[in-house]
Amino acid sequence: MNSNKIAVGEFCSSCGSANCEQIFSLEQVPVNCGTLYNSVDKARNATRGEIDLSACRDCGLVFNRKYDVDLIEFGDQYEVSLGASQVFKDFQLNIARRLSENFSLKNKNVLEIGCGNGEFLELLCRVAGCDGEGIDPTAKRDGVNLGDNKISFQKAKFTPESRCKPFDFACCLSMFEDVPNISEFLCDLRNRIGDRPVGMYFEIFNGMRPFEFGEVWSIHYEQCNYFSMESFQNAFRANGFSVVNSGLCYQGDQYLFAELRPSPDDKTNGTFRSKPPVSEPKSTCSSDRVSQFQNFRNKFDNRKAFWNKRLDLTPTGKTFFWGAGGKAITFLNSVSASTKIEFVVDINPKRQGKYIPGTGQKIISPKDLIELKPENIIISNAIYRDEIRQMLSELGLNCSVDVA
Repeated sequence: MNSNKIAVGEFCSSCGSANCEQIFSLEQVPVNCGTLYNSVDKARNATRGEIDLSACRDCGLVFNRKYDVDLIEFGDQYEVSLGASQVFKDFQLNIARRLSENFSLKNKNVLEIGCGNGEFLELLCRVAGCDGEGIDPTAKRDGVNLGDNKISFQKAKFTPESRCKPFDFACCLSMFEDVPNISEFLCDLRNRIGDRPVGMYFEIFNGMRPFEFGEVWSIHYEQCNYFSMESFQNAFRANGFSVVNSGLCYQGDQYLFAELRPSPDDKTNGTFRSKPPVSEPKSTCSSDRVSQFQNFRNKFDNRKAFWNKRLDLTPTGKTFFWGAGGKAITFLNSVSASTKIEFVVDINPKRQGKYIPGTGQKIISPKDLIELKPENIIISNAIYRDEIRQMLSELGLNCSVDVA
């Protein structure tokens, strides 16, 4: 991994190290995965950006050094909820029960950073019997009254200038991987906590899945950080937190999680600051991981060639893509023969009727397939295969289901 050494001055967004190397790039990709469009013309003219992934040899983080957060649109059309899936609902309920018990949240105040539409925060407050505050630039709700408990929302980004109510527990789910300055974010959170024994829960996409398992479509612009378990833990420990529990979770270990407590270390004049990067490389990237990074470009190109060849042999209008999230957007914009796919299916009603950024396929509901009579379904994530097959069976449809 020495042939593409990044020039001095381009640093890891977590530990600040310059010991980073380029591993993968994509040009002119749609930057918004959560923002879908009301017309095909707007979708095809969606804002585009560049992905230039680099791996830090000191802390293990993979990050997009060309990421520009100002390109991301957090407007009224932003929608990334997975709450329409029963598989995901069951998973979140189990998480809420565990956190309620582990952190004794009854009658406490909970802050969720990046709460989206507030589904998880409301679930947690109902399960635990606690008050909540959610902050997110896409928040669309004024508040929720749960009887003895209440939830409020701020439509804003979480920044050092944000004003939040005092909290006894904080959680952040599927947002931390989109934070461009990791140390600034965590130091801000640590300084808000001070000396109080506040618990925290972070949950993110398992950023090594694209490299370990060849899930090549999991690379998209809106996610600027790809964490391994090591780099995930390193980020917290370098910024004033102790990791009390961590591991893999969700179907097929899709996510990483960490339960945290504030650490008393590294306090200077009453303020917690990030630890500086070490002067000598720690070499947290194993030889196997280095090999995975080096081979990723070939895996991506081979998968793209496979689907181009297969779709070229498929009549237009007979193949449909299922799932309108980041994987779909990368697949459809990378595989030129995706023009054979006219529609994308999604079970989230808030996405239906919109259009895919870049390529412009219309998003439809599963029930629309009854009249369209598909022969082939390409799905974005294997963990939903059984759920999708069950839905297709209930609709009276018999077609092939393949993972992109």
